[in-house]
Amino acid sequence: AWGRPRGVWVMPEPILRGVFPTSDPIVASPSLDLHGNIYVGDEGGYFYSISPVNGDQRWVFKAKDAIYGAAAIAGDRVYFGSLDSNLYCLDTTGKQRWSLYFGEEIYCTPAIGADGTIYVGTDKGTLAAVAPNGKRKWNYKTGDDIAGSPTVGPKGHVYVTSDSVYCVDARGRRRWAFGAPEGDYFFASAVVDEGGWWGILVRVRRGSA
Repeated sequence: AWGRPRGVWVMPEPILRGVFPTSDPIVASPSLDLHGNIYVGDEGGYFYSISPVNGDQRWVFKAKDAIYGAAAIAGDRVYFGSLDSNLYCLDTTGKQRWSLYFGEEIYCTPAIGADGTIYVGTDKGTLAAVAPNGKRKWNYKTGDDIAGSPTVGPKGHVYVTSDSVYCVDARGRRRWAFGAPEGDYFFASAVVDEGGWWGILVRVRRGSA
């Protein structure tokens, strides 16, 4: 049986270090590089880099539509998708290295494999692998939209959620799929442990709030 609490733990008041105003609301989570610099996009398509020292803007980049996913960072490269159907690659100084047009809106956060390959999903259910130079390597078509970020497992397999959880190898070939009940789809990203076992905690029924 649970005993009575012996005391009351009071959470201390948060200490506000600063506020960085953006042009539009932020949906995406911030990302950090190895130096602690902060990267985040907003619904107006502005993508910001913010100094962790004083909260000042380092630079800003403008996409053509909203940014809902977080950025993925590898070395001095920053990757993010937009509802303008582009996957963008910037360097950490804010210079655009390339963009790749998909013709399908991108809501999710990209994932990066051990060899630098970028994996991203679209609202039309396309899982794409993109080389670090911006060339598309392959596409794999799922049965519904992809809202969660792809996950790269320890063996290089890519797990993506849609109408099923799909496991795709590094060449874009499906190894297996675990389907959701009819009328449902998987909304959250899969989680993979070191042994390659995967799990998912959230399933959202289509049309539910």
